[in-house]
Amino acid sequence: ELSLTTPGGMLFDSLAFGLQLANKSIVRLSDGSWTLGLPTFGAANVAAPLGDPTALRINEWLAIGVTPFPDDFIELFNPGALPVDLGPLYLTDSPIGAPGRHDITPLSFIAGGGYAVFTADGTPSLGPDHVNFKLRAEQGMIGLMAADLNMIDCVIYGQQTPDVSMGRQPNGSATLGFFTSPTPGAPNPAVVAPNTTVVLNEILVL
Repeated sequence: ELSLTTPGGMLFDSLAFGLQLANKSIVRLSDGSWTLGLPTFGAANVAAPLGDPTALRINEWLAIGVTPFPDDFIELFNPGALPVDLGPLYLTDSPIGAPGRHDITPLSFIAGGGYAVFTADGTPSLGPDHVNFKLRAEQGMIGLMAADLNMIDCVIYGQQTPDVSMGRQPNGSATLGFFTSPTPGAPNPAVVAPNTTVVLNEILVL
């Protein structure tokens, strides 16, 4: 969070932001709103083009972390070429009962062809990359919801194994696999190992 104060110490202006992208800025537009921008130090602000959030996918997750990743995590993947604004979106472990469980911090972005990793430790006070729930180890659901709480993506998983993550194989596909070497923030393995995958064959429509 950034703040600007008067010489007397009174708050004059402030800005709260979340996950940021390399070589991109946050700019204030003429209508007072903020968005992702192209760096223009000393010149007029220029907004960066943004992609479609409905193309995002829940790409990998870990529900029982020990080492080297002690905390649960959720990874999002953006298959599009343009960055996407995550700020209006929600993450949840209960798409039916609590679709808006975790409101992603405003002005959070995911790069085109890139990843955004959230630590699922139930302590959002630790930063914009932490969500307010943990993943269930025995079985569960993860939902990515739009601003209107309509579902963008959802995965359903069964019993999990310590230090073994699960995700799409390859990135963004409908086939799910288990990864003995979790890869948060990096591409998932593309080779499907025998007897370790399940295919998502049910869609829940709210």
